[in-house]
Amino acid sequence: MTFDGVEERLHFDAVPNEAPGFEVRDEHGLVPIQGWELDGTTALRFRLSRPLVGVAEVTGAPGADPRGPLPFDVGTYRPMLAFSIPVRG
Repeated sequence: MTFDGVEERLHFDAVPNEAPGFEVRDEHGLVPIQGWELDGTTALRFRLSRPLVGVAEVTGAPGADPRGPLPFDVGTYRPMLAFSIPVRG
């Protein structure tokens, strides 16, 4: 997924083992995120445990408390805002 409004590049202060600040669900329920990588300056790529089925939804900062490290823009130090967006499998 690609983020808009990034002035410099995305970064994590603490590098999470998984992507705890994100959740992916499809028609069969929760799709575990097995891995992730920052892809360039504005993109984050997930490796999912299985292919998506039908229309899916990615949620950023689900139930944030904060629940885990979130990416932020190193140019402005602004963190990612919470979101839910539909994606197609």
